[in-house]
Amino acid sequence: MTIYQQSEAHNIIKLFLIKIGMKCSLNGFAYICYAADLVTKNPNLIYDLCNNVYVQTAKYFEIENSNCIERSIRHAIDHLANTNGFALINKIFKTNLYSKHDKPTSGEFIKLCAQYYNLQMYEDLAL
Repeated sequence: MTIYQQSEAHNIIKLFLIKIGMKCSLNGFAYICYAADLVTKNPNLIYDLCNNVYVQTAKYFEIENSNCIERSIRHAIDHLANTNGFALINKIFKTNLYSKHDKPTSGEFIKLCAQYYNLQMYEDLAL
């Protein structure tokens, strides 16, 4: 793995994922943190997930196939859908983003994590 200095955004996104109930042991957890951090630094990357964000994430984690990154992120989102995570997201964002049967795509979830940081929602989070 290349050396990567974890930014404030990376650490805040990591705390956000823990607070909504995502398991740290899932590979997708680390991939989401890294990918969302990339998007906080350059929001336009979200429009080119497959050729940019997933490739950069795969390169960082030394994974040959960037499809594995996307699949692991989807698996982490699926796991969160089976818990109360999306209800907590609705509470944090103070709106009804997701109903019980909804779940975001990988790109939507990465963008949501990036927006959580960019909008500084962590400052008034009191769960």
